[in-house]
Amino acid sequence: MCAQNQLLNPEFIGLKPIFSTIPFRNYFTGIVPRSLRFKLVKNLNLSYMGFVTKKGFAV
Repeated sequence: MCAQNQLLNPEFIGLKPIFSTIPFRNYFTGIVPRSLRFKLVKNLNLSYMGFVTKKGFAV
């Protein structure tokens, strides 16, 4: 996908929620609490974020 859109040097890192930061009452409400925190991990299976450089775009 990156090559199709002329994106270079993709770098990605995984995100994992820290479940202990979610109050128990919020597990079944469907409301995401402000206290929810994430941990950066190498695994990209759950979710990920990253950045790339667009070919021909001067930074």
